[in-house]
Amino acid sequence: MKPDYGLDFPARVRDLAIRACLFLAAGAGLWISNGANPVAWISLVIGLGFGVMVLVYFNSSRTGKLQMRDRLLDSITWKGDEKVLDVGCGRGLLLIGAAKRLQTGRATGVDIWRKEELSDNSPEAVRDLATAEGVLPKIKIETADAQKLAFPDASFDVVVSSSVVHLVPDRTRALSEMVRVLKPGGQLRIFDLSDCSHDLQDLSLTGITVSPPSWLWCHPSRTVSAIKKV
Repeated sequence: MKPDYGLDFPARVRDLAIRACLFLAAGAGLWISNGANPVAWISLVIGLGFGVMVLVYFNSSRTGKLQMRDRLLDSITWKGDEKVLDVGCGRGLLLIGAAKRLQTGRATGVDIWRKEELSDNSPEAVRDLATAEGVLPKIKIETADAQKLAFPDASFDVVVSSSVVHLVPDRTRALSEMVRVLKPGGQLRIFDLSDCSHDLQDLSLTGITVSPPSWLWCHPSRTVSAIKKV
């Protein structure tokens, strides 16, 4: 069985499911009472549209984001001894994936554990998944705000983040913090709904590239890759 890294945006999925049920029920009721009239068709089509969005969210949470994780981590040049930071680690999607690529290195995950963004979002869930994946000794978990990381300058060889930047009130500060704790020559990978490449151009980074959009969670999202200048 695939590890369960949680349902993303559970409140949004619930609202979409409720709307799908309401519109489908209204359309079916109108069809039964008045036949195949335009209002019934419109209600059914809207309900089906919401239903499709629910399926997309579930597929993105169960399969799509695992594929995104593998593409993102495979784009990094690994030696196995890196110190890795996952900003907004959630249930450990990137954190555990990175730990699997390490031999002597260690991966640290930080988050503020907002359950409205991810089901059962908690440090305990990360530890359970890391134990199941056999990487618990390689990880460390801390509660921390992306806008104020409690690490010295140039602490990490690799910094990764997924679907966090667009949620942070001051994304420029969060990006600055990620760059600050990254070692010169270190690699940065950010997957997000917002394209932060322009923000990174002023933060001592080089080799900035942006991937083609992927449509996880019904929104175009991109992976931004960069290296901190030596």
